[in-house]
Amino acid sequence: MIKDHRNNLGMTSEYMVQAWLSKKGYHVFTSKTGPIDIIAFKPETKEILYIDVKTLTHRKNGGVCSTTRPLKYPYIKLITVDPKTGEIFFNDKME
Repeated sequence: MIKDHRNNLGMTSEYMVQAWLSKKGYHVFTSKTGPIDIIAFKPETKEILYIDVKTLTHRKNGGVCSTTRPLKYPYIKLITVDPKTGEIFFNDKME
């Protein structure tokens, strides 16, 4: 049951990031290849992003927990979503 909740929360975060990137002018594609969740392409700049989406979890004591760890592949960008506030953190800074 907990695993299903985490899967749903992770999928919700991915949908939030897809919408966020679309609003920024990216064409968004989903991927389930290794650590890559999303591939985004911006036609105006020809920029391609390979993205790993992470979700923050809030503890009962008010603390925040993330499963973020150094990425094995430097070309993969990390985007973290706080589903409680709707904030999206891109490239280690809040956007």
